[in-house]
Amino acid sequence: MLRRLIYILLLLPMACIDPFKVEVPEGQQLVTIEGIIHNGPGPHAISISRSATYGSVFEGLIRPVTGATVVIRDNEGRITFLEETENSRGNYFTPAGFRAEIGKSYTLQIQTVEGKVYSSLPERVLSSPAIENVSLKTVTIPVEGEIIPRSGVQLISEINDPAD
Repeated sequence: MLRRLIYILLLLPMACIDPFKVEVPEGQQLVTIEGIIHNGPGPHAISISRSATYGSVFEGLIRPVTGATVVIRDNEGRITFLEETENSRGNYFTPAGFRAEIGKSYTLQIQTVEGKVYSSLPERVLSSPAIENVSLKTVTIPVEGEIIPRSGVQLISEINDPAD
């Protein structure tokens, strides 16, 4: 019995696996743009950041893109400049009185400090259909192996959304 234990203890260090070093080619740092404008009161915010490559020391960190020129252009040629504040790096805000108008198309255009230009496709602002009815429904879902079922509330809104 002791002899078997000695053999096992001697073979254990030989069973280790050498770590495999993965070499990933440096990827491209992509620009990420997030935001929305709507016909509600402003200011509306557009956030611009840069992605990190896999294995980078910056992986998982949000790196804001600062100093960019950000404009919103409508289909009638009107231009609205968005401003970046000192307290909110990488976030660009419309003026307080800016509202998107239903039926107009808007294009977002960004020029970074490096001179790269990004432009969205025109997007038309559509009116949302009116809510005709709102109702609540309690839902009970039996759970296998438990005495007490799961329950919740379901909120149901009815709208008449035209096909166009």
